[in-house]
Amino acid sequence: MKTIIRDQAKIIRSEFAATCDKNAGIEQVIKNLKTILPNEQKIIGGYYPFGDEFNVLPVMEFIEKNNFICSLPCLTHDSLELVFRKWSAGDMLRKTIYGLHQPINST
Repeated sequence: MKTIIRDQAKIIRSEFAATCDKNAGIEQVIKNLKTILPNEQKIIGGYYPFGDEFNVLPVMEFIEKNNFICSLPCLTHDSLELVFRKWSAGDMLRKTIYGLHQPINST
C-alpha cells in the first residue's frame, strides 16, 4: 500500500512540477534567509535535488557565499545511517545505489 501511495505522489509531483517555473521562489527564499541567518558561522544542511524536487542549490550557494558551511546528507557504507558531509558548489559528487548524489571525500 505504501509503495502505491508513494508512486501516486510522485506522479502528482511530476505533473505539478511540469507546470511550475523551477526558479520561482528562489529570490524569496534568499530574501527571507537574509533576515534569519545567525551572525556567527554555522553548519547548514541541505539536499541535492532529485527528480522533480525543488532546486535548493542556488540557496545553498548563497549560504556558502555568506561564510556558512553547507552539508549534504550521505548514507554510510556500513548501514543506512544518515550523516551530513561538508559540500561546496562545484565539489565532486557520487551517485548512490538509490540514485542520490552525495559528497565523495568529505567528513
